[in-house]
Amino acid sequence: MNKVFTLILLIAAFMLTVPAVSAVAEGMPEGRMNVPELEPFKYAPAVFDHDPHNEKAGLEEDCTACHHGGENGIIDMEEDSSGTPCVECHTVKKQRGVTALRRAFHLQCITCHEQQNKGPVQCRSCHVPQK
Repeated sequence: MNKVFTLILLIAAFMLTVPAVSAVAEGMPEGRMNVPELEPFKYAPAVFDHDPHNEKAGLEEDCTACHHGGENGIIDMEEDSSGTPCVECHTVKKQRGVTALRRAFHLQCITCHEQQNKGPVQCRSCHVPQK
């Protein structure tokens, strides 16, 4: 009898926990940024799954919102750089006249999230430790 009661309590606890966890994780992409050039990492790589993020943000057809082109420090929002690794233009280490890679990612994501008043802007909101 005691085992049955314990089992019922465990099932009830599980059923109450799953919706709460799902609500917290709703819309949270499962993938992670994969930029080995930035290793070693101070924080875990940012949680980011390209397609679900863009679908939720309404960016499916607007690649230049993130994948801009440009030369000599001048951004060209009409030029689509999809398929070109960011590190081809953004250097890993600070270099005069070039936005460093880590800073470029942060500026791109955080600025957009602030402008749209949606999405995370705090370090640990994106850089969730891996388990």
